[in-house]
Amino acid sequence: MRHPFNIKKLFIFISCFIALFFIAQLECNNFKFKTPVYSILWIGLPFWVSRRLPKEATIKTIAIVFGIFGYFLLTLYFMLIYIIGFCAWGKEERLLYINKKNNSVSLVARGYSCYGTTEDFTLFKEHKLTEHLKWVTEFTGNPKDTTEWREIH
Repeated sequence: MRHPFNIKKLFIFISCFIALFFIAQLECNNFKFKTPVYSILWIGLPFWVSRRLPKEATIKTIAIVFGIFGYFLLTLYFMLIYIIGFCAWGKEERLLYINKKNNSVSLVARGYSCYGTTEDFTLFKEHKLTEHLKWVTEFTGNPKDTTEWREIH
């Protein structure tokens, strides 16, 4: 019995997966790269996994049935939240803090809300790479640290 995973192909897949994860953090003007990247992963990952299932018919059938069921439940969950629930990140951003050592690093607040509810703001750390390209990650530190951040009024 041949092992379903080729080490070279697995390394290439993991490298591509990591590269897509890093690309997903980029934004160019108002375009977020995570939208097409997550779609590619959501559609491509099941095809990649299904091609690597064992050749035995019963194991493959059981894995595909459970995979389709789980995939359907996750898709339904995301549809209920983002499409039917009308939940989304707002268009408005508020620049709140700038890094004292590096002016290209800032903290912005972005709102997330669902239809008929108030907006909850989350802090994001933006690294400005070029005039239009930014690296954006969720900020988990303390924005009130005056040794690192300067507040914008």
